[in-house]
Formats: sequence, structure tokens, C-alpha cells
Amino acid sequence: GRTGLFCFGADATNERRMASTHDMKLTLAALLVPLALIAQTGATEARRAFDEAEQAARQGRIAEAIQGYERAVSLEPRFAQAWYRLGELQLNSHDLEASRKSLEAAIRADPDYAAPYGLLATLEHDTGDWKGLLASTERLMQIDPGANRLNYLYNAVANYNLHNPEAAERSVR
Repeated sequence: GRTGLFCFGADATNERRMASTHDMKLTLAALLVPLALIAQTGATEARRAFDEAEQAARQGRIAEAIQGYERAVSLEPRFAQAWYRLGELQLNSHDLEASRKSLEAAIRADPDYAAPYGLLATLEHDTGDWKGLLASTERLMQIDPGANRLNYLYNAVANYNLHNPEAAERSVR
């Protein structure tokens, strides 16, 4: 016998249902292809904007680089590396609030990407955000236990300032 979602016998009604279902699947597939191409095009444009921003940053054209990273993340909001690089330049330009938002966006885009946690920890240390610093350093130690030793020192500083000297001491051992 025949198999299929609507085919329990060989009557004409079931044959029409199967044909209709087949046509619907083809139509759905035809709709999904352009959506995939649009998504791919957006990602390609985002990558191009990122590469141009990287070149501008290497050449010291910081304002242009920031604009390029902003364009990349507007085209592809899940582009964690672009968010990270944007946050890095914003931090170096002393735009701390914008940097924090960009680094947090990088973390939301890819929670296992270690770099934003390290830079966010630096920002949190420099601004005295001890709870944030503790959270960032603990997550970074989970992701990358062999991370920069400065991370462990930052973790100790956060614990010390949060009145947890035992945890501070463990962090520096």
C-alpha cells in the first residue's frame, strides 16, 4: 500500500489530498529559499562591513571603524565578534556606557565567546562594579579555566570588595 500523511487507501480523495500537500511543501520550500538567501546576503554584507571596520581600526581611523562595526551589528545582530570589537573601541574611547552595552550584546549573541567577558571585567574593575566583575570573571573561568591570570586577580578583587576574603584568597592561589 501507499504511505503518507493523508493516504489510508487508494481513493481519489486521498490522492488529491496528497497532491495538495505535495504542492504546499513545494510552495513552502520556494518561499524558504529566498529567505535563506536574504539571511545569507545580510550576513555577507555584515562580514564586509566588519572587514572594512577592521582595516579602518588597523589604520587608526577609529571613528570610521566604530561606524563599520555598528553597521555590521545592525545587519547581523548576532555577530558577537563585531559587538566585541565595537565595545573594545568604545572602551578605548572612554565611552564606558556604550562599551558596556556592546560587550553585553556580544555575550548575548554568543555566551561562550570568552573575549567579551575579559574586556567587560576590565571595565567593571575600573568602574568599581564589584558584583558585575564577580559575575564576569566567574563566567570567564567556566568558559576558559586557563584564562589570563589577571582574570583570577580581578575575581579576587571583586570577592574582597564584596567582603568575601576566603573566596578572594582562593582566587589568587
